[in-house]
Amino acid sequence: MEGLTDAALFGASVRKVARPVSGESFFLITAGTAEIPETLLAQLAVGGRLVAPVGPPERQRIRVVRRRKTDFAREDGEEVVFVPLIGRFGRAPS
Repeated sequence: MEGLTDAALFGASVRKVARPVSGESFFLITAGTAEIPETLLAQLAVGGRLVAPVGPPERQRIRVVRRRKTDFAREDGEEVVFVPLIGRFGRAPS
């Protein structure tokens, strides 16, 4: 599985934030994506969170994903517009 170390970057748009004392993981994606890459979801520890702008290029919603023991809880928030996540796990460059 591809992954991040505690200090690595996933491209220039995803950062794995330092682990809280509890050992939970937290990812912050700073570019719009159609869907959250499974490779990132697979790295979330139980109780971990991932925050990303998800949706079409012209309008996304902030999505918070929390890993539970057997699945993921997803909650969509405010509408936003971010630059697109491109490359292997994002949109094809235009």
